Amino acid sequence: MKSEMSYIDGLMSFLNGLIINYGAFGFFVAMILQAVVAPIPGEAVMMAGGAVFGTLAAGVMGAVAGCIGASICFFISRKGGRPFVLRIVGRKELEFIDRWFERYGLWAVFIARLIPLIPVDAVSYGAGFTTIKYGSFMAATFLGMLPRAFLYAHLGELAARRIETMGMARAYLNAASLLILILIVLSAGIYLYRKMRDDGE
Repeated sequence: MKSEMSYIDGLMSFLNGLIINYGAFGFFVAMILQAVVAPIPGEAVMMAGGAVFGTLAAGVMGAVAGCIGASICFFISRKGGRPFVLRIVGRKELEFIDRWFERYGLWAVFIARLIPLIPVDAVSYGAGFTTIKYGSFMAATFLGMLPRAFLYAHLGELAARRIETMGMARAYLNAASLLILILIVLSAGIYLYRKMRDDGE
């Protein structure tokens, strides 16, 4: 677990470096990479983009880049096969995604983008194993990606503005209620994810 966390921390540092050193292009590339490399939390990258570029720019770039990354996942699984994808996302996640698609079909792609902590990259990989057409997959991906991208971009911009106008200390205090709300949403997401996964076992 410790080595896995160090690996994720290293990836996050690398992606943050892309944003800092290469601006909008770096953020665009970072969003594509986080959509393809399973352990990277896309929410954190989107919030970093929102803090640097603002809600509108980061939301648009994040949604488009996320769709490109999802397309890459889709075609990797469709062309590379299940054994290859298994090494990327892991057996447990892939088995969960199989059950997810059995239960919801195309809606699985859309819903996964709206519920926190559902592994959306694994959903993109899993979609490649189904009979879902690429056009339908992309439509569901884009519609589900937009609200997610703009939400986290706005949270990032809001945090940056608070720190700039109120100072770090007061920004932390004013963010407490928002943090509690986010924790409640994340907890609900974890509960739903685990319940759906356990129900299928």
